[in-house]
Amino acid sequence: MWGIDYLFGWVDDDEQYAALWAHSFADEKRALEDFLDVVALRRRAHPGMHIYHYAPYEPTHLLAMAARYGVREAEVDTLLREGVFVDLYPIVRRALRVGSRSYSIKKLEPLYMGAEVRTSDVQRGDDSIVKYVEARELIDAGADAAGAAILDDLADYNRYDCVSTRRLRNWLVERARESKLLPSADVDAAERPYEPSPRADALTRMAGAAERDDAPDVAAVTALKLAAAAIDYYPREAKTFWATHFLRLREPVSIWEDTRDVVVFDHDRCRVLSDWHVPEGGRVQRRVIELRGDLAPGTKLSAGGAVFLLYELPTPFPVDTSPRWIHAARSVRVVDVLDDGMVVEENSVQGFTWQELPIASTPPAPPQAGSQQAAIDQWADAIIQAAPLHSAAFPSDAATDLLLRRVPRTRSGALARSEGLGDAVDEIARAVDDLDRSYLAVQGPPGTGKTYVGSHVVARLVREKGYRVGVVAQSHAVVENMLARIVDAGVPGERVAKATKGTASGAESFTVIAKDGYAAFAAAHPEGFVIGGTAWDLSHAGRVPRASLDLLVIDEAGQFSLASTIAVSVAAPR
Repeated sequence: MWGIDYLFGWVDDDEQYAALWAHSFADEKRALEDFLDVVALRRRAHPGMHIYHYAPYEPTHLLAMAARYGVREAEVDTLLREGVFVDLYPIVRRALRVGSRSYSIKKLEPLYMGAEVRTSDVQRGDDSIVKYVEARELIDAGADAAGAAILDDLADYNRYDCVSTRRLRNWLVERARESKLLPSADVDAAERPYEPSPRADALTRMAGAAERDDAPDVAAVTALKLAAAAIDYYPREAKTFWATHFLRLREPVSIWEDTRDVVVFDHDRCRVLSDWHVPEGGRVQRRVIELRGDLAPGTKLSAGGAVFLLYELPTPFPVDTSPRWIHAARSVRVVDVLDDGMVVEENSVQGFTWQELPIASTPPAPPQAGSQQAAIDQWADAIIQAAPLHSAAFPSDAATDLLLRRVPRTRSGALARSEGLGDAVDEIARAVDDLDRSYLAVQGPPGTGKTYVGSHVVARLVREKGYRVGVVAQSHAVVENMLARIVDAGVPGERVAKATKGTASGAESFTVIAKDGYAAFAAAHPEGFVIGGTAWDLSHAGRVPRASLDLLVIDEAGQFSLASTIAVSVAAPR
């Protein structure tokens, strides 16, 4: 199977070619589903079938398309996890030495295609994109025949690639038989499965029922679809991560070295800072190594965080691997971040130590959803119990109002309006106090005073109304900046608190508390307070009891995911 954005194609055992064209996003979604239907049908008839491709574009793009359209994600994940896709590129790289600097499939074709050389006007994948644009422009201009001729040539190029991939597979099998090699196991058992949750399925069914209603409520349908997506946000994100992680274990570094958060190490610039030793009070041998190299564009490393270190197989330490892997990965802690790399701490494995260095680092595993998932599930259960087909039947809460795009609901039935920054603090404070289990959005470009207004609104509500306020954002730095501004706005530092990410600097104007210190801090300040934290803190019922706050402030909300917004919304009615 071989595919580009506008064309799916494959050949069968008789080299009969089939194609699915896509000239729009709607076409692409339909082509994706049609392709998966064909695969499912073939797998029922031939349970041991495989889809062969060369380099990781195809499975990676299938994952991206399934995520883009929100369809058949579990099916794509199952195909990947059960080893249906077989990438011939790493097999060629590990098994063959060819008389060419390039391992492009076109450079290999003289080995197995014989006299059947390419005759298409399109000779490279990037050529195909240019030719496709040219064809569409011709068709749009009324030159249908000329445009169709180019499309036919593109289809022939695609057909040839499919035939070439199939014949390469057969040629490799013949070489393996000559060497008396036995087939290896297929399935990467370590890969993590993804299936839609029962809650997501229930909300999706409700969205379908609402859509089929005689007079469908568009807002209700959209809200139910968004809710279904948000319920499984973290499992889907984890699924995407692990799928790409295991692909990296199968593929040569050259395929993924430009991926964000990847560092390929230059061993001439790496060194051992502290060789294997047992730290005082420890049991496991450790070493500290300085790893320098080339950072992929957009890479961000964090001291105290984690990365995966990749070693080539066979590794110098015991590790469980799949027969299809060419690398093994192990998670380590980053001690320090350098301009061109990092310092990490490695532990020994089952008593084994080694002198070899890793070849690269790749992104760490995503954080566990934990308390956020529990909070999201609680919110979803209320919607499922209500079983709404129309907007009026949804529960009344701030997160649901956001999904329905309701006008903020107030007890008075009105909403204060501001005509200038001078009145904004007073009017927003009054509007927030008037909210009836709803939300208020304050929007403006950088430099227009959002942080000033927000901090003064919070300060007024705490001082004058005894509000219990939570502040959350995408990062600790943003939360701590807002807390400092709230202190500047007049709330005493002893009534503003947060657990810091690392060791407190001592320069904080707010009170530094332990992760489990929120309840005690709140009990000590019945006159009103402000607490800050991450989405994991504000959604954690053991730290911040459900609905125990009067107001939750999401700073820089445009960077905050819908799923996290739902999760933290259970902490406050406003």
